[in-house]
Amino acid sequence: MSADPAWALPRTVIRAARPAVAAALAAALAALAAPATAPAAQRFASAGSADTLGTCSALAPCRIDWAITGAAAADEVVIEPGEYAISPIATSTPLTVHGVAGQARPRLLSNSDTAALTLRGETTLRHVLISAAGSQQDALTLQGGTGDDVVLVSKSGDGAKLAGSPDGTILRDSVARALGGDGRALVLKDGTTPSGPVDVINVTAVGDGDGADGVVSQVTRGEARLRNVVARGDSHDLQASANGAPLTVEYSNFRPSASFGYKDGPGNQSADPRFADAADGDYRPLAESPTIDAGATGALLGDADPDGNPRALGAAPDIGAFEWTGSSPLGRASNALAGGSDGTDPAPAPDAAADEAGDGARATPAREQPIAGKSVGLAPASGNVRVREPGSGAYVTLRAGDAVPLGTTIDARQGAVRLVSVRDAAGTLQAGVFSKGVFRVSQLGGRTPLTVVTLVGGDFGRCRGASASASGARVARAAGHSDRDRVVRQLWGRDRGGRFRADGRYAAGTLRGTVWVTQDRCDGTLTRVVEGAVSVYDKRRHRRVLVRRGHSYLARAAR
Repeated sequence: MSADPAWALPRTVIRAARPAVAAALAAALAALAAPATAPAAQRFASAGSADTLGTCSALAPCRIDWAITGAAAADEVVIEPGEYAISPIATSTPLTVHGVAGQARPRLLSNSDTAALTLRGETTLRHVLISAAGSQQDALTLQGGTGDDVVLVSKSGDGAKLAGSPDGTILRDSVARALGGDGRALVLKDGTTPSGPVDVINVTAVGDGDGADGVVSQVTRGEARLRNVVARGDSHDLQASANGAPLTVEYSNFRPSASFGYKDGPGNQSADPRFADAADGDYRPLAESPTIDAGATGALLGDADPDGNPRALGAAPDIGAFEWTGSSPLGRASNALAGGSDGTDPAPAPDAAADEAGDGARATPAREQPIAGKSVGLAPASGNVRVREPGSGAYVTLRAGDAVPLGTTIDARQGAVRLVSVRDAAGTLQAGVFSKGVFRVSQLGGRTPLTVVTLVGGDFGRCRGASASASGARVARAAGHSDRDRVVRQLWGRDRGGRFRADGRYAAGTLRGTVWVTQDRCDGTLTRVVEGAVSVYDKRRHRRVLVRRGHSYLARAAR
């Protein structure tokens, strides 16, 4: 046999490598023989099940405590609609636990001395109601992960305790309520070290028992942050430990005089949030609420409110749990946020008349509500807004909510104004937000009044010489006049299904729950739609055009 070929390794190297090769081969064979990692399971719980041994399939659901505590990491627990009388449930396994989307929240009712539900680890909790009726019993303890679209009610303890974790803890698009004296709607706490932030976004936290608090921060490590939150308490709205980490608050509604220890960020307000029925636990905003469109977007913003109404992408959300949907809410909140079969007794809300508006704003008193065919309600949403009533020769700054007569002119070029008007014979209120323009408000009568905002002002004399021809355009530019597409006046607006019409010089747009701009230009009236749709009537051509999101229509001036 010939000598080793040139590519062969020396025998000493081969002998030295044999143990390593053998070990690698054994490891590979062991890996092949090992069972594959089991996929995450979906486990179902039903209110009528007593099964504590099964696999919790959709056809054979389990008792809720076994569905949760018997789950493996990354499993999904689906809680079917119904009423569950539970003993306290606790797990540290990272899971997803939720009700059935599009159906009523499952109601978890407990009467014990420890939290009704305790979740630790990177767990997601979504679309459930938890009610704690025991003495000093909390509804929820959440450490790590996210609580989303949950309703939490405690009769004499805390609505929820949120503890820090390395990857952070989030509660959003939810309601927390403490009915008993000395209870807290939300308590923010330290957790494991290192501790990430505790974030509360678009939550309504109300402590309406005698001596109850809204939000209490006991965080000394990491961060505690509130954004788009409504906090109200009989004793304190916000309370943070003086030697703890600062409680950062942005774009939220609370009373500074009933709060301490917080770090004041941008966008905060203190006027009465104007709930539909606070005493009954319905925290949806009324049409005149200052919380509408007053929140801020951000990376942690949720997709929808507890009623399933979407947070408008790219537009300001409302402050608090609920989005205003275009008309005053009717009836109680979903799943009865207080009273009834959840084992809690309704408690009176704090006296709204005692609220202190530290920012100088005030809610519209009942005697100044808008009247169909006579008046509308105005309140500044941001910046500087001026108004001039009919017969007055001067503008005055709008500093608070008020009813003004039809025919009032509003200058919102340096700010935004919320306009509230009556939309039907039943007196239902609607609201729209208007900005970046000057307009006059009127109403067309009938059983369903149409509120009209008409663009006014602007100097169309600057359009002289801007003819349709290229030579005319050159003459206009040479003479210092504007091109034909120069904007003379404009008005931005946003509504949610109300009855509004925006009147420009050559076109009128009837809104269909939208974000839009009307611009009177030298060459006509341009309607551009950002969200929703606008039905545009071309005054010169006597035709209607439906303009949808992302599109525009120019009603041309006479040539």
